[in-house]
Amino acid sequence: MDELNPDRKATLGCGTLILIALIVIIFSKGGSDELEKELRKTTTKLESLEKGIDDQKAQLDKLRATLERQTQEISSLRQELGR
Repeated sequence: MDELNPDRKATLGCGTLILIALIVIIFSKGGSDELEKELRKTTTKLESLEKGIDDQKAQLDKLRATLERQTQEISSLRQELGR
């Protein structure tokens, strides 16, 4: 008859509480929206950095081509001057 005693408090074991927490996590989004937003921001920043690197590579290639052309011109001028 002790089971029907209204003064008796219910107790949950640690395993039961963990199981309840897992069920809540599984059926709720659990902050995934915020994580997705941060992931999108990071992806956007990474894409921006990659574009910047590509732009710098293109500028570097142009500078190298200009330097090569000028080096050849200097060599030609030196040959004409008899060096």
